[in-house]
Amino acid sequence: MKWNKILLINFLLVGFSSFAQEILSVDKAVKIALSNNYGIHIAKNNLQKAENNNHIYNKGLLPNLSANSSTSRNNASSKSTNSQGIESENSNAITKSYSAGVQLSYTLFDGFQRWYSNLNLKESLALSKLDARQIIENTLLQVYSTYYTASLLSENVNNQLKILEVSKNRFERALIKENYGQVTQLDVLNAEVDINNDSIRLLELENQLLNVKRDLNVLLGRPVAIEFTTESQVNFKQDLKKSKLLEYALNENVTLLRGQKQLAIGENIKSLNKGYWLPKLNFNSSYNWSLQDSNNEQLFILKQRTTGFNTGLSLSWNIFDGGRSIIQNQNSAIDILNAETTLEQIKQELTRDVHNAWASYQNALYLLEVQAKNVETNQNNFKRTEEKFKLGQINSITFRQAQVNLLNAHTNYNKAVFDAKISELQLLQLSGKMDLVSL
Repeated sequence: MKWNKILLINFLLVGFSSFAQEILSVDKAVKIALSNNYGIHIAKNNLQKAENNNHIYNKGLLPNLSANSSTSRNNASSKSTNSQGIESENSNAITKSYSAGVQLSYTLFDGFQRWYSNLNLKESLALSKLDARQIIENTLLQVYSTYYTASLLSENVNNQLKILEVSKNRFERALIKENYGQVTQLDVLNAEVDINNDSIRLLELENQLLNVKRDLNVLLGRPVAIEFTTESQVNFKQDLKKSKLLEYALNENVTLLRGQKQLAIGENIKSLNKGYWLPKLNFNSSYNWSLQDSNNEQLFILKQRTTGFNTGLSLSWNIFDGGRSIIQNQNSAIDILNAETTLEQIKQELTRDVHNAWASYQNALYLLEVQAKNVETNQNNFKRTEEKFKLGQINSITFRQAQVNLLNAHTNYNKAVFDAKISELQLLQLSGKMDLVSL
């Protein structure tokens, strides 16, 4: 029959998908994501760039040392007449010149610009670490959400399989009763329709589950075809308090910390711009060697060699640069004001978000308790309805409704469990305490 074909396809899909699958725990999924996720890899690479920029080689704290050398050869002929009218001529006069030198330069004082630039390198490194942390937190939240979605769908598949088995038994009983004239063909057809609907729903859930598993494999940075099963056990934190979470959020939330670093960078830039108004003192030293060799007999000196050190200080002061430094300083003050305003906005929004997330979490826990009681009620109702159906005291429509109600109760309960867990994770992320999650 048609429903037999659907069942066969469905059971084959379930059988093949569950064969030799790894059991992927949520802790293992998180560890794999931390090692393999593409976005986290990029964040770590960007952090390495920031660490490179903060190296002493990029801070301007070391002197500059350079070397140069040159050589030249000049071949010329000359003819001259002196004041007594005597003429002289020199053909193919060759002059060779050689020179080499080493120069050392170091900025002794630059108006504290180097100091504040180095402070900004440190702050930029700290900001890059916060950027990486933010990416990791968001990625882990995606991993948790996708993992629990897969667990939810797995539970729904299992519940649907149980419902399908009940529908199959009902159909077989209807066939037997029809043979004895206890039910009509309409009861048999209704049972077959319910099997078809349950089988189709099971296929849909299986397809959704496979899609979500592929999504999770992508987040874990591994081949999408890897098969696995998830765990359905969900643990909740028992010691969460709103006052503590709000305190954590105002001290450790990554968005807030990024705002503080951006403000510090702005203040350093303002101090750096003031350095343009101060004098600059540079130290320079060099060692030079030169040699000149010529066969021009008209020259008084045919061969000359020079060596020696040269050391000195140079002081420069940009007294007026057309007003550009003034404008830069004014704009820096505005940037600081904007950063302070943004920081206050972040604090206000963060306080609101923690209160909202806490309320959502408490509501999710309450709904979870209600749905648990609802499952218990529907289980008792279905058990009694099934007994009466077997005794012929109720019709198939009433039995089917009890069956559907039980399935919906289980589905709603599973969704409530995972919704509550996601609410908890979002609350922990806001408070900057994603590390409270078991890894």
